[in-house]
Amino acid sequence: PSPLLVMDDVVEKLKLLDCEELLLRPRGYPLLHRCFFTQALKLPGELTQFEVFYELARWLLSLAKLRKDNTGVGDMPGVASIPAADVGAGPVAPVPVPPRIPKGSAT
Repeated sequence: PSPLLVMDDVVEKLKLLDCEELLLRPRGYPLLHRCFFTQALKLPGELTQFEVFYELARWLLSLAKLRKDNTGVGDMPGVASIPAADVGAGPVAPVPVPPRIPKGSAT
């Protein structure tokens, strides 16, 4: 399937989890759209697509942990049943981002 069609589905599923209200807006991140991770975008300031993806993945994993902690079950069916107030409760500590490596330099 086309990456754009897949991203349409991903964006819709993230909306069901209130990603915009609980993750993106509080951190000042741009709203996701179907082209966000499928092509290079110029983001404000020093923000990169990788940093947004990293925080998104971290947030989604915290939902899974919250679900497991609340039910004692590790599977994910019914994540939407987690009350939104529980998911967004409390600030999430910032995660250090590795320094950027200039293009053309050896690693």
